[in-house]
Amino acid sequence: MEYVELLKDMWSSISIYFNYHKILNENLTTLGEKMRRLECREEDINTELENAQYNRRKKAKREVENWLKEVQHVKDSAQKIEQEVGERRYFSRFSFLSQFEANMKKVDEMFELGNFPNGILIDVHQDEGNALLTTQLIGETTAKRNLENIWTCLEKGEIQSIGVWGMGGIGKTTVVTHIHNRLLKNRDTFGHVYWVTVSKESNIRRLQDVIAGKLNLHFSKEEDEKIRAALLSEALRKEKKFVLVLDDVWEVYAPRKVGIPLGVDGGKLIITTRSRDVCQRMGCKEIIKMEPLSEEEAWELFNKTLERYNALSKKEEEIPKDIIKECGGLPLAIVTIARSLSVVYSIAGWRNALNELREHVKGHTIDMENDVFKILEFSYSRLNDEKLQECLLYCALFPEDFMIRRVSLIRYWIAEGLVEENGKLASRA
Repeated sequence: MEYVELLKDMWSSISIYFNYHKILNENLTTLGEKMRRLECREEDINTELENAQYNRRKKAKREVENWLKEVQHVKDSAQKIEQEVGERRYFSRFSFLSQFEANMKKVDEMFELGNFPNGILIDVHQDEGNALLTTQLIGETTAKRNLENIWTCLEKGEIQSIGVWGMGGIGKTTVVTHIHNRLLKNRDTFGHVYWVTVSKESNIRRLQDVIAGKLNLHFSKEEDEKIRAALLSEALRKEKKFVLVLDDVWEVYAPRKVGIPLGVDGGKLIITTRSRDVCQRMGCKEIIKMEPLSEEEAWELFNKTLERYNALSKKEEEIPKDIIKECGGLPLAIVTIARSLSVVYSIAGWRNALNELREHVKGHTIDMENDVFKILEFSYSRLNDEKLQECLLYCALFPEDFMIRRVSLIRYWIAEGLVEENGKLASRA
């Protein structure tokens, strides 16, 4: 009898063992089926999101992003359970089966939550563009004539691309900034307006990225420039009407290679550059040369920048006017000179400044790009203080067209030991 009872006990244990593993295998099969169903739904949602990433008017809802993260956690847990089953790494059968059931319940829950009856995308707020800060145009003739020439070309339907060229400091960016702000007031006619500063260090890929950023288009993972151009072109075509401003172009960027569709439903391009050749090679239909200020306009700008409350006498005017002639009608040069001379009040001081300026430009009127630098160098030299010069040079550390906040800049100067906290220049050792 004892032998029979022993056999019964053994058979009972064996039955429990096999029943447990039968249940375990059934649960494992069920979990696998549920996971495959959940993964199919996850794949469908990811496909829809991938298709929508090139539509700058839509983006994934936050609840969808959270759901995808939670699904990944569930997948990780299921994989861990399958691994433990395969390696028989469990200590409590009851606890493990409970864990199994909880995981299957979570998979069912995530599958139901993945229905998203109201869709997985949400509308993105479209940036209508903001007016750019600019300075008042000086000169009722030259500056405004340049501006009106550009505007007239924009109003002509057959002109899709406009090149504005002229030497550095002549005011290309200032005039086109006024054009940009006027375009914003005429959106019904011209559509969306986008401003992009290109800079000398740019390339096609960087330019594509910046334009895409303006459109809320994300394709940074795409490496092929041709595919990027096609995606960018498609996004701009959807705008139907737009004006894209590329400021400070140094190299030739064929619009087609970048992905800028011109002549399609009102798409227009404006570029500013120092080179007429760039305008021609980029296929600009209208090329406008920026003209320098006349002597009268140059004198008006000089006095406006100088900010003297008392008018200069006829005798005092002679030397400043000679100084202005050395600037060749370039607004940047005139403003720079006027600011550096704002603390000079004597005729002797004016005369010394004129002699120094002539020495820097070697007696020739500015007619080359590099000569603008000589004007800046003259202004730098007249600071007559090493610390002040270092403060000016410090500004060159910021990227091109970076908005330098005055308070932040002063704090940086203090941190570098250029300025003391009381506002005085730090004393030299």
